[in-house]
Amino acid sequence: VRVKVNEVKRVYIGKIGEWDGDTIRIQLPEEKEYLTGDVNILNITMAIQYKVHDPVRYLFSVRYVDHLIEFIAETELHLLVGSMSVDEVLTSGKAVMQVKVRDRLQKQLDGINSGIHVVSAQFREVSPPFEVEDAFNDVWAGKQDREKAVHEARGYANEQEPRARGEAVQMAKKAD
Repeated sequence: VRVKVNEVKRVYIGKIGEWDGDTIRIQLPEEKEYLTGDVNILNITMAIQYKVHDPVRYLFSVRYVDHLIEFIAETELHLLVGSMSVDEVLTSGKAVMQVKVRDRLQKQLDGINSGIHVVSAQFREVSPPFEVEDAFNDVWAGKQDREKAVHEARGYANEQEPRARGEAVQMAKKAD
């Protein structure tokens, strides 16, 4: 058996009907739903890319490599998503989560001497379930409108405060 050590292989997490080269792998939709720390549900799909860096370990340490990678990555993803708010997962937490999934997956694969090097873990989709997507988008737009209004109010306050202080100083001088 000849192992291609320069070939980048892919495993897809949470995707329905993914072609793996030989067959179509069907997953149930529930397998791609993740619960956030603030009890929201998100659909998440991720692509894991890996290479073989030790062919002997790859061939003799692990069977069903793709299934193992999928299982470990899904577990880590559930743990990470469950520790974050929906806002974090959808915004600032995405990049951090990708790095953490890759690093934690690599650590576990190294722990079993798998001979695998994880190249990347990248989100393909992070979204609310279809059934609530419109409501979710309305809430998201409302949050953005609120943030915009607060930002404008602070800008106005920052603009008015020096003017008011100047007027107060002038009034105090006139009163003296």
